Amino acid sequence: MHILPVSSAADWQAFHALSPAPSPAALAQQQPDVSLLAQTADGQVIARASVWWTHAPPYPGARVGCIGHYAATQAAGGVALLGAACAQLAVAGCTLAVGPLDGNTFRAYRCVTQRSLHDLQLPPFFLEPDTPDDWPAHWQTVGFTAFAEYVSARARLTGPDPRLAGAQPRLTAQGITAQGITVRSLRLADFDYELRRL
Repeated sequence: MHILPVSSAADWQAFHALSPAPSPAALAQQQPDVSLLAQTADGQVIARASVWWTHAPPYPGARVGCIGHYAATQAAGGVALLGAACAQLAVAGCTLAVGPLDGNTFRAYRCVTQRSLHDLQLPPFFLEPDTPDDWPAHWQTVGFTAFAEYVSARARLTGPDPRLAGAQPRLTAQGITAQGITVRSLRLADFDYELRRL
């Protein structure tokens, strides 16, 4: 197996062939410091990632480097590539590697680590990733652990959110309603208008 930096037009074509791929325009805008490919001995590309250290988010007591644009068709290739990306970050002086993170949290980041049977029957949540189930193990094999976790859930809404009744008195007590702020449910019939107002 070979790990190589993306440099030629053919390399970039192979980089974009693995799914999900950032568009060439997004890649140019996101400006990773280096993009890498993992290839088998016969030249088959089996994993890819980009690495950021020049423009990475701050974190107290550490110099952060990010690994993103991750995709792998084989676990061994993904693990080798992630190891090489971590080594690249260490050479650049980073003391903390964070991923999957396409440079910062305004772009794609995180892996799905657990699903319910219900999730398998529905499309992913809006703006959330839908990574292959084996990818988190690739990261764990290299030594990554969860930096932060969250849970998304679906709930059937049958009327106004019952929490609204308690929110208004709290906002009044804090003087917020005196500033002309009110709390109400989203008007789904005027969804486009509501989004423009937000």
